[in-house]
Amino acid sequence: MNDQSGQQNAKRKRAEEAAGILRRLDAEPDNRQAIQDRDAFVARGPEEKATYEKMARAFAAAPKGLRRRDRNYAAALLGAVLCSLYFAYEPLRISLLADITIAREPAKVALETGDVVALDASSAVRLDTGGDIRRVDLLKGTGFFDVDTSHRRFVVIAGDVRAEALGTEFEVARLGDDVVVTVAEGTVRVTHKGEEKVLQIGQQLRVSDSDGELRAIETDAIANWRDDRLTMDGMTFGEVAQIIGRRLPGATLVIGTGLAQEPVVGVLDLSSPEIALDTLALSGGARVLEARGFMTIIFAN
Repeated sequence: MNDQSGQQNAKRKRAEEAAGILRRLDAEPDNRQAIQDRDAFVARGPEEKATYEKMARAFAAAPKGLRRRDRNYAAALLGAVLCSLYFAYEPLRISLLADITIAREPAKVALETGDVVALDASSAVRLDTGGDIRRVDLLKGTGFFDVDTSHRRFVVIAGDVRAEALGTEFEVARLGDDVVVTVAEGTVRVTHKGEEKVLQIGQQLRVSDSDGELRAIETDAIANWRDDRLTMDGMTFGEVAQIIGRRLPGATLVIGTGLAQEPVVGVLDLSSPEIALDTLALSGGARVLEARGFMTIIFAN
């Protein structure tokens, strides 16, 4: 284990210990043992004191539905259970359908057809490349496709969006209910509900249930998650949180439609997703609560 990993582990352990003490005090404010444990933890050193104070501020600011003593606790608990069931079921469903599933780091995959697919973290695809058409179903996440169009046709399916390569390099991303197709080289034919558009290099089409939004994009910003960077132009707070969350364990949720729909700009370093998420939250005046390995929640102050 290198020094950076050791420091991150120590930081996580301090945060987990502080969170445990805060939960005990929230359930029983007069618990003498919990009070002693808190005082001992804070007295251990400046890092422990700073960690406890930060966690206490976040805990105090948490939405009431997340607090045990709140009168809506039963409803909040039911919602948490339903969320946990969904987030346990959805990965299982996708894993049963997928031929390739990527963990929490991007990976490049060479298909037996000779085509190369780069998949972002927590992405999954199903392949059907043996017939007259080479077909890739993007079940989850984002893929960047570098394909040979000199022989059999190559198409990517994402929901009810079909992107057929007429050139060589393009990205297809699933962001919530939307699908985003971006062309880095050549041309791509996008079909959705009977409507067709042919995209050229440097064009991006966002397809939603109601319409499609076409815009220009700098080619050096296309699929730069391959280099642990994210250009946030044209994205919302919730979408960026979703992309960062692919590199974190458990589910990542943004509470509040207003916060989730807030437009964001700039470039994030994805090499440390925890720091990237903190940076995003700070830019939106939001807070981050984390149940390590299970769920990360971002909410407005």
